[in-house]
Amino acid sequence: MSSANYRSIGTLAAELQVPRWRLAYLIERGDVPGPSILVAGRRLFSESDVERIRAALAQRDADNSANRRLS
Repeated sequence: MSSANYRSIGTLAAELQVPRWRLAYLIERGDVPGPSILVAGRRLFSESDVERIRAALAQRDADNSANRRLS
């Protein structure tokens, strides 16, 4: 397992332009999928994890937009 193939939560949060605390919160709540690998308490995100999180965030944004239009 090469660490170059995985992202930390901080790196991923910066890439997604989401505050690190917000991404951690969404993962803990189960709103977005968590990492497939934990090493010594560190969350390591693979490329497939990143794709799943992007899709979950996009769906969450779409749901929020739809709810605002209905209000």
